[in-house]
Parts: sequence; C-alpha cells; structure tokens
Amino acid sequence: MRWLIVAVMLASPVTARADDATPTNPLTDKEIAEGWIALFDGKTTKGWRQYRGKEVPDKWQVVEGALVFDPKAGKNGGDLVTEDQYANFELT
Repeated sequence: MRWLIVAVMLASPVTARADDATPTNPLTDKEIAEGWIALFDGKTTKGWRQYRGKEVPDKWQVVEGALVFDPKAGKNGGDLVTEDQYANFELT
C-alpha cells in the first residue's frame, strides 16, 4: 500500500528565506522509509498541474507556504490535480 501526506509548511518548524526556492521535504526519515509521499513542498507548484492541462496556470501561486489562487486573475482558477495518480491511499 502506498501512503501519502499533504504537508502544510506553515505548521512546520522548518524555516527558510522567502526567496529560497529550493524545495524542502517535510517528511521525516521514518515517514519516507514507510512510503509516505509529500504532495506539496510549500515553496513550488512541483507535482501539480491543471486538470486536463500540463502545468499550473499563473493564476495559482505559492504564497507564504500555501498554494493560492489570485482572484485578480479572473473568476475561474481551474482545478488543480497531482501529476501522479494514487489509489488505496491515506491522506493526512
């Protein structure tokens, strides 16, 4: 069984400069060994794409550790999905 985890960097004790675009892995070594997968690194849109698209549109950005839609970009942000597909998973 594959496990996955959504990590919210705002709740993480890890700190980084706002201009540091290097993704971090919020998982512990134990979680990685158990097969957990972090879906969001809190810094980039890596691993996400627009539904029926190839990449995340500019309407979506990472702001202060959260993936957010810019309402100034229009009313419809479109749906975001993970690049990989998962089955039989536990979302935390």
